[in-house]
Amino acid sequence: MDTRGFWRYELPEEVQGRTIRARQKGEGDFICINVLELMTMVMTAYVMVISRGDKPEREGEAVMMRADNESAVSWVKKWGWEGKKKARIGALMRMMGALKTIGGWCFQTRHVPGVENRVADGITRWKEEEIADNVQSESPGTRWQVQELKAEEQQLCAEILRCLCR
Repeated sequence: MDTRGFWRYELPEEVQGRTIRARQKGEGDFICINVLELMTMVMTAYVMVISRGDKPEREGEAVMMRADNESAVSWVKKWGWEGKKKARIGALMRMMGALKTIGGWCFQTRHVPGVENRVADGITRWKEEEIADNVQSESPGTRWQVQELKAEEQQLCAEILRCLCR
C-alpha cells in the first residue's frame, strides 16, 4: 500500500493579499504563486527530514513530490532556477539541497495536472475537520498520514514568507 503524508499551513492575511490578486490589481510587490508552490515542497522535505527524522533504507532513495505547478516541479527536477525571482528561488533550492544532504534522500517531482490534483487542491480548500476523510475517499488505496506542523515549523514558514516578502 502506498503511504502519503500531507500538512497544511494557513497563509497569514498579509501574505494572501500579496499573491497574484495583488498583481492583478496593480498593488505593490507580490509573491508569485510559483515561489509559494516551491516553498511547500521545501517544507515537505523539512518536515520529513528534520521533524520526522525519516531516513532512507539506502542512500539516495527517491521521494516523489507531486504538484500541479509546472515551474516549481521543473526547478526541483533540474535543481536550478531562472527568471527574475532568482534570489527567492535560489534560497529555497539551497535549503532543499541542504535537506537532501542531511537526510540522504533524492527529492523528485512529478507534475500532476490541476484537474487530476483534487487531493492537493482539497487540502488547501476543505474545512480542516473534513480533510482526513476526504483524502481517504479520494484515493482509497493509499494510507494517508496527517503531519501536524509543530510551532517551530509554523515559525519557519512564517520566517521564509517574511524573507520572500522583502
